Amino acid sequence: MKIGGPAFPLHAHDWHKEVRDRGYVNHDFTMGMSLRDYFAARAMQGFVDEVGCNSDQKWFDEIAEGAYKVADAMLKAREK
Repeated sequence: MKIGGPAFPLHAHDWHKEVRDRGYVNHDFTMGMSLRDYFAARAMQGFVDEVGCNSDQKWFDEIAEGAYKVADAMLKAREK
């Protein structure tokens, strides 16, 4: 499964500078969410904005599945 790489990549030098500038002492960081997760989150936000938060769990499960379908389509479109 393609994930599209990191959603907000930083060059390693810039990343370490940002960590240092913010005063973090624990350097156990990841590079963040994948681009696929970012696309899915944005799609899901739109779905939830449309339906509201008063739906049942089954509806949200379907929304989450649909959001990843949108994300996968977006990643596929980027390859063209």
